Amino acid sequence: MVRAGLSRAQVCTAALELADEVGIDHVTMTALARRLGVAVPSLYEHVRGVPDLLDAVAAQATGQLADRLGEALQGRAGRDALIAYATALRSWVLSHPGRYAATVRP
Repeated sequence: MVRAGLSRAQVCTAALELADEVGIDHVTMTALARRLGVAVPSLYEHVRGVPDLLDAVAAQATGQLADRLGEALQGRAGRDALIAYATALRSWVLSHPGRYAATVRP
């Protein structure tokens, strides 16, 4: 059941996809292991547990959002920038509800 070559980034990416599908509150080590086709203990080679996983997921999601907002703001100023920012943020949140929830969790 172990999949060779699995990395922390791949684990986080799979967790982000899972969060978008089922919600961040339903991202568990068991669900993630099932998605990746590995045994749960194999995940502990890449993350220290759920809190570490959620921190890594939040960081990756925040980076993705920052990239998206940066692209939207490129070459814009004033009201045009504000509208572009709001539109890009809304679009990203609607497209990635689990990722967004990861960025605002306590």
